[in-house]
Amino acid sequence: MKIPQVEGDYDTYQDKYPNEAFIEARGVQHRISYEEPAGDIKGLLFIMHGMDGHSGPSAYFARQVVRKNSMVAVGLDFRNFGLTKTNEKRGYIEDVHVLLADAEAVLTQLVEKYKVRQIFLAGLSMGGAIAFRMAINNKFPYAGLIMFAPSIRQHPEASPVMKKIAKFIGWLVPTLELSNKGGSSSCLKHKKCRFEDDPLNYTGKIIPGSVRAVLNFIDECETMFAQLSTPYLMFMGGVEKVVDPFLAVDLDR
Repeated sequence: MKIPQVEGDYDTYQDKYPNEAFIEARGVQHRISYEEPAGDIKGLLFIMHGMDGHSGPSAYFARQVVRKNSMVAVGLDFRNFGLTKTNEKRGYIEDVHVLLADAEAVLTQLVEKYKVRQIFLAGLSMGGAIAFRMAINNKFPYAGLIMFAPSIRQHPEASPVMKKIAKFIGWLVPTLELSNKGGSSSCLKHKKCRFEDDPLNYTGKIIPGSVRAVLNFIDECETMFAQLSTPYLMFMGGVEKVVDPFLAVDLDR
């Protein structure tokens, strides 16, 4: 698969997927955003967003992949994020394994629909960790895995004490809203790319149960590096503050 090169000023792109739909999987109506090629479909790219996000921001990347590779690109909104709603609190993650099972169930329906053999996974942050685990589960013979700063190992400067405290609070009061996030650092302060300006992003208060769920999942992923056999491409920022910026080096050993 050809990876598109960004041309010009990325911040000017305000692309949206041309199509949206809902797929019922595991008792939840999951919103998907997707784009199909004009001709024959040669493969499928399944994209998963990061914590608190939704599928929409991946539209530009997806469009370039569709045009250059004649693939269908599908972005998924995880339960309680974007337009995928349940009876639970918006932004709440009880267990990341639930999202993992949801993603595999949705992808199964997409593979049946499009009858494709070449399947690529892509994910940002938490979505990258879920894509990582899907590749290890190997439910399908995945052709490749693309991860953007995947949450599969914490930054080496992260405090072990604070991590234990966060997990304990998440266990004790999982749905208690603790404090305002004050916006996300994902897009920093650029006026055209402010995370909190997108109404489909979760920008509410910190939910400790969600933090605990993600931390537990990261701990599991860190023990599974040797199990990854799918070809992968990883993008990591040099000033990454959440996950280990040297992750790609160790994963390749």
